[in-house]
Amino acid sequence: MSLSALLLFPIWIIIFVFSLIFLFFIFWIWAIIDCLTSRLNTSEKLIWIIIILFFHFIGALVYFIFSRSGGKTMTKAKNTKGKRLFRSKTNRVLAGVCGGIGDYFNVDPTLIRLL
Repeated sequence: MSLSALLLFPIWIIIFVFSLIFLFFIFWIWAIIDCLTSRLNTSEKLIWIIIILFFHFIGALVYFIFSRSGGKTMTKAKNTKGKRLFRSKTNRVLAGVCGGIGDYFNVDPTLIRLL
């Protein structure tokens, strides 16, 4: 190999890495904008934005996988007026605490556990 070919090789690696980082950043920003403009509830939007911000690219992938799967909403159709906060008797993974918080705010308890 010639000397010029050896000097150009690291430049191509650097260009590839920076372009990959740029594409990940664009995908991350796109996930945040899509979440903010979606038809999700305010509490669901807040949870997804927190997941996207804290887990960056992986959080954006999780958002697109779970929020767009079949159009299902993660909340239950319950009214929170006049409710009291109790530990859940059905979702007892962590002594029912996260399940109770999820039932109170009508959010999937798995998201509470992740936070």
